[in-house]
Amino acid sequence: MEESADHTVLIRQILAGTHLFETQLPPCGEGPERLGFSPDRERVSSVVLAEDTALELGAPGRLSVSRALWTRQRGLVTNRVYVHNDDVAALKGQSVSFLLLVLMELPDGLDPLEAPVAGPMNLTHRLRHVMTRSLPGRLWIRVHNKIIDNFTLINLGRTVRAAYAQKFPEIGNLDVLIAAGDDDFIRGFEGHARAAGVLSGEMRKLRWEESGEISCSDLDCRVCDEKPVCDTIRNVLTFRRRQ
Repeated sequence: MEESADHTVLIRQILAGTHLFETQLPPCGEGPERLGFSPDRERVSSVVLAEDTALELGAPGRLSVSRALWTRQRGLVTNRVYVHNDDVAALKGQSVSFLLLVLMELPDGLDPLEAPVAGPMNLTHRLRHVMTRSLPGRLWIRVHNKIIDNFTLINLGRTVRAAYAQKFPEIGNLDVLIAAGDDDFIRGFEGHARAAGVLSGEMRKLRWEESGEISCSDLDCRVCDEKPVCDTIRNVLTFRRRQ
């Protein structure tokens, strides 16, 4: 159902926290070219072995938050790239936590439940020396030694934007939020990302009902690992009912 798939309230809450990001830039710039992205090249080999890895983001065992959220409200998304902790030199050689959120303004006629609007953000097989592997709500990236000198979170964010421009040119405004290596900061957005998965029907334990309530297969909130998600959604429900 249309309303359950819309993330407008969550996007508003996320954007209210963008002042915490040190860098806020327009999506244009040389980032895609520096990472070897070409809109005319659909697929490249992108295997990066552990011994060739200069930086690892969101690996198994590390905190990883990745989600595409959408709205049909015009003007809410303003075409920016928000970056936190873009000190790749300090992170080099490490495996660290990772956040990637894409907020998009969908045009009428584009159904996010039918079109794969989350696909371009993963950059799967789009960069020769950057390996990405995606799972629901997570993204794992390995950066090869050969490209680490050109790799920044800003460049990555602009490349995600370029991938959307190539795949879905009808999507106008699109914000990209990226952070790495700051677990506490990233956890601040984890509840919103997971709540978006519930609203889109992707969570097995939690379900968004037509009545606007949450149904849950777990009867004891005290031992449930989804409680932060429920709390976030209840805030969304409260906001909606006040409107």
